[in-house]
Amino acid sequence: GRDHIRWVALEYKQALVSSPTSYVMVNQAYLKKMNLANDIAAWVCWEFFLKEKEYTSCVVVLRRQYIPPLMDRVQDFAVVARCRTELFNSGKCTEEDLMHQAHLVADTLGPEAEHVSLYPSVVQAKLDALLYDEEAYAWMKTRLRMEPDGTTKLLMYGWIFVGGVSRILLSEGLLGHFELAHEAEKQVHRLSEREEQGLNELDPLYIATRVLACPAEG
Repeated sequence: GRDHIRWVALEYKQALVSSPTSYVMVNQAYLKKMNLANDIAAWVCWEFFLKEKEYTSCVVVLRRQYIPPLMDRVQDFAVVARCRTELFNSGKCTEEDLMHQAHLVADTLGPEAEHVSLYPSVVQAKLDALLYDEEAYAWMKTRLRMEPDGTTKLLMYGWIFVGGVSRILLSEGLLGHFELAHEAEKQVHRLSEREEQGLNELDPLYIATRVLACPAEG
């Protein structure tokens, strides 16, 4: 239930609610706008505005993930700006005031250490061993330009597997995207260091059971 920051924010909101007459006026994703420490980790945020009998609160829940140097740690934070509801109702404190205070703290939040680098050799080994989830692989490919590589050639054999399965589905008339088989063949050709005959003809069952079964041993 904590896979996404939205569900962490939901738990935090339930912990804050103290009366049945509570209103959630804002409940949405929030984009952190500053990176004062040049942090290479990813930040995902969610905010909600809660009005209760005694207090009115603006809360920004933040998740710092893919933390260097190993990119395998996660930290969750909560920023709370609160005022008494009677001040809110009288107009002495507005919704914009509370949200501005919460956003300012959330935007300037960051690690004390600046310019923290990663361990590329260790991260590459973890990538090759398939120790990250799909979201982490996509993020590292776009932000760090890193993907499975090395002697195991996991990415290449993965495309060979996709190409083999797509050819089977194509022969049975079950493939909805006909260009998938051609794309797999093109990717295998791009990833292979030299012209290796018959790579695209390898049995996908062999790839799954022999090559990709134990990637950490490659």
